[in-house]
Amino acid sequence: MSPSPSSAVSEQMSASDENELHGIQIFPNPATGGTAELIMPDIDNIVGKFQTEIYVRGITGDMVYSASYTSDQYERHYSIPIDKLPAGVYLVSVVCNGRTFSRRLLVH
Repeated sequence: MSPSPSSAVSEQMSASDENELHGIQIFPNPATGGTAELIMPDIDNIVGKFQTEIYVRGITGDMVYSASYTSDQYERHYSIPIDKLPAGVYLVSVVCNGRTFSRRLLVH
């Protein structure tokens, strides 16, 4: 038996709410020139070195920016230079110690 439309919507909302609560945030978004600030979620129970990789891809999947950071402590704030990006929609993906977070970024 397939789920009812209302339960499918609530499942989608739950996944969306989970991403809002535990995903990355980007400010400002939409952004215009300069940098966009990336704020990582709180992550508990991780010890050792932190390996963070940031990828920004265009709508066609082409990589327009990437950065890699290694730290002894968890960093929550990163800056993404967007001043050379043409206007458009981008996908920002962050991999931190095996956990992946993604968010859409709109550049004007």
